[in-house]
Amino acid sequence: MSASQHDGWHGRNEHVSPDLHPGVYAVALGGWVWLFGAFWLVFGGEAEGAFMLGVDTVFLATFFGVPYILKRTADRFLDRHGYDGSLGDFLNRDVETLTGRLGGWSALIQVIVVPFALALGMTAIGFIVAAARAPYV
Repeated sequence: MSASQHDGWHGRNEHVSPDLHPGVYAVALGGWVWLFGAFWLVFGGEAEGAFMLGVDTVFLATFFGVPYILKRTADRFLDRHGYDGSLGDFLNRDVETLTGRLGGWSALIQVIVVPFALALGMTAIGFIVAAARAPYV
């Protein structure tokens, strides 16, 4: 396969994004916030549960906050600018990864599938716990 054939591997366009769009991170953060909201609603009513969830919430803030601060600092010192296009533009492009090009939609799905699956599962568990607690309330 020649280099020119490899450039059009996904058959869409020649524009390749060098990094994920910030909107992808925002959607993933939304999934994690949904998950932690479900945790708080189900387990936050008791002191021990609230304490553990407080610690976990600090870890969540650190998990997203430190990379955000590092990226903003690197962008400022390296004179880099953020992604100029919209999320829709990103989804219709390819993105470079360590193992090769990937479609924008595929990249989005790979990033958000875990937080949203966990959030959906925790929501179901929350309904089960609420139904089990109902006779005792």
